[in-house]
Amino acid sequence: MIEITGALTAARALAELAKVAIDARDDAKAKGAIADLQSKLFDATSAALAMAEKASALQTALSEAQREKGEIEAKLSDRASYALHEIRPGAFVYAAKAGGDGAADRPAHYLCQPCYDKGIKAILRFAPARPGANALYLCPEGGNPHALAVPGTSLPHPPPIRSAGTFGRQS
Repeated sequence: MIEITGALTAARALAELAKVAIDARDDAKAKGAIADLQSKLFDATSAALAMAEKASALQTALSEAQREKGEIEAKLSDRASYALHEIRPGAFVYAAKAGGDGAADRPAHYLCQPCYDKGIKAILRFAPARPGANALYLCPEGGNPHALAVPGTSLPHPPPIRSAGTFGRQS
């Protein structure tokens, strides 16, 4: 009986060792699977952060584009309220159109054509003719003041602006 007891004890110990070995192998597999899962989770998190950065950059670019679009639309709207007008042969200005948005709130005026084409809104100032001289339209553009002479004009104010659709010399 002692031999059977010794054999059973040895068999029980062997079974426990086998169980420990299996548990150790399963634990190693589990640790490997967890490490693989953590690596994949890190990769997914990195990809999500990269996408978030790209989305933020795109949102910033979209905001800037919308701001620029608004500025361009405002400039186009403003430009639509002026018509090219010839004040003397070869001398052009932009004349404020009658009617339209805000036209009732602003007096008749001319804009310097070369300056306005460069994006500078410079209102010409009328200088009546002095004896022996021509009347002038003075452009106050700070970096490059200039004038348009109006031969044979001695009006104390700008000539009347013709209707919005006209183009050509005034009669």
